[in-house]
Amino acid sequence: MKLLKKMPPPWWVRAGWILGALLLMGWSLQGFVNERDVGHERDRRARDLAVLVDIVPAPTGETARHLEEVLAGLEQSIGAIRKEFEVQATQAPVPENRSEAFFMLARYVADMRALAAAAGVICRDDEPFGFGTHARSGPANPLMVPVHRQRLAAEALLTVLFASGPSRFEGLQRERPEPGSVRDDSDFFEIDPELSVRAPGLVETVPLRVVFTGQTGVLRDFLNHLVGASPRFLVREVSVEPRSQSVPAGEPTSWVRADDSRFAVTVEWVELTAAGDGPDVK
Repeated sequence: MKLLKKMPPPWWVRAGWILGALLLMGWSLQGFVNERDVGHERDRRARDLAVLVDIVPAPTGETARHLEEVLAGLEQSIGAIRKEFEVQATQAPVPENRSEAFFMLARYVADMRALAAAAGVICRDDEPFGFGTHARSGPANPLMVPVHRQRLAAEALLTVLFASGPSRFEGLQRERPEPGSVRDDSDFFEIDPELSVRAPGLVETVPLRVVFTGQTGVLRDFLNHLVGASPRFLVREVSVEPRSQSVPAGEPTSWVRADDSRFAVTVEWVELTAAGDGPDVK
């Protein structure tokens, strides 16, 4: 029997084989690419989840409700501040001239001295309560409004302080109402700009620093009552000196209790400007 001679497959068969191999390679490559993309997407989502987990506070429904409560509290505080502005504008108008301003300051000093005496708080006989520069005359017209605001803030601050029962009142300082306006520096201090909440065009403040001697409970009561007395007061800094450093040179020590300390408290009295929708007291 004669054997058949082997013939190579036709060209179209070989072309089919090559096309099939290419398709198989393409499917394999596509599967690899898809798997790689899925891996990248999985990694991206893992990173996004890690970012969300690290957010403080966490973006949960409970956090959203808490933020809503905080915003509601802020709106209530702003409303209370606006109400105080309205009351101030009607009950405590700015003096019309230097003489009227002088008598207002003199009455303020007398009232604070009487308030301190009634509370049993020791003060210097000539204590000016922050306004020694106007012991003989009222402020000039350009300073009328800022000094008036400082007096209102100081009166509110000292009323709360004396009700808290310190042993001794050592002084109150205010911000200089205008650079270079007066030479006597005993009434003034400069607040650290980093401590201030001022925002030009929105919020102005009246910085005050009060120094007194008493027990730790006095400081606690003063700060607590201050927050309740007016939403306009913000405590910016508190410093404490132990009893051994709290007695002024030449002063008798009989008025100092064993556990007394010397406290210096810096506050700001907040004033909304016209841009912040606060009533204008001018």
